[in-house]
Amino acid sequence: MGNNNGGESSGVHQYMDDGIIADHLQRKIRVMGALSHDCRARVEERTHIRERLAEMKEERRRISVDLRGEICAAEAPNPHMIGSSSASGITRDTDKSAVAAYDSDKICAECGKEAKRDQNYPCRICTRIYHPACLKICGECRHADLKAATRALSNEGWSCFNCGNLSSLLTEDEIEQMIETFDKFDKDNDNLVSWEEYRMARVTDRRRMSEMEEMVTKLEFQMADQNGDQCLDWWEFLNLAAQHQLGKRSETELVDLLTEKEVIRAKSVFNELDKDRDGVVSGLEARRAIRKWCSSISKGLSPDAAAKMSTTIDSHVEVRARMLVDGGDEEKDTITWFDFLAQQALHILCSRPNMAPSLFDKLSHK
Repeated sequence: MGNNNGGESSGVHQYMDDGIIADHLQRKIRVMGALSHDCRARVEERTHIRERLAEMKEERRRISVDLRGEICAAEAPNPHMIGSSSASGITRDTDKSAVAAYDSDKICAECGKEAKRDQNYPCRICTRIYHPACLKICGECRHADLKAATRALSNEGWSCFNCGNLSSLLTEDEIEQMIETFDKFDKDNDNLVSWEEYRMARVTDRRRMSEMEEMVTKLEFQMADQNGDQCLDWWEFLNLAAQHQLGKRSETELVDLLTEKEVIRAKSVFNELDKDRDGVVSGLEARRAIRKWCSSISKGLSPDAAAKMSTTIDSHVEVRARMLVDGGDEEKDTITWFDFLAQQALHILCSRPNMAPSLFDKLSHK
């Protein structure tokens, strides 16, 4: 009988021990779960960035496929073209009229339904077109780009959120480098880079900035500030940093990144300069075109400003014409289409992001 009671007592103790162990394990599991949750929260933002990089990579692959098709079409022999390719081997060309630069898809890139150009938002870089309502609800278009979309049918035009994002032209390593640079510029860790933070970082990089350099730096900052809040958020900073990164690439690489619309517009400008249609732009043709442009600008100025401009117009025309024609080689007095495109490729690419509305208004009224 005593042995039986002892056995029952041992069973009770064993049951209690098992309960304590189970309770301990449950507490341990809860603690581990909380720790895991914290870890997930800490890496969530980094994971989001990685996912975004993967999306950019896929978008870059798709754009590359489209560009290869355009390049093959552009490189077809053109019996009307005078001259040969540039020294850098660039051969992209087009015989399409300037009107072709306004061609767009017939359906909205978001919903796939019919979209007429005169009632919607066509991109000036690619052939995509968007219904205003679709653009608002797609979740991809930043507020600044959405606001700029109202200029889509103007002479200025509008870049869709795909084309206006220069990071799609960068490699993953380059974007990682941009993240580190942004953190270095953002001294107060508010996820924004103010003008003062940007200026101080550039002074550190250059050691010293002249008055002219600071003026140019200020202008590039203002052009990157799409929403006009005097600060650069991550995406605004990325577009600006991407411009400097693209400047390190070869002319051939940059030309290959241009879309068909961009090549058509560039060829239209070249043809305007090449008045005698001999396939090259001479120094004389460049000077005449720039002087005509300066004259058209002066008509919108006040009498005092126009008079002041007239005193410097000759030197301005000469400098701009030399820069256009010789590209740094003072022995040259003409430029071919291929060399013209190579010279302008970086500028064309850097012009893709939509300009801040406030700055656009200032420039368009000068």
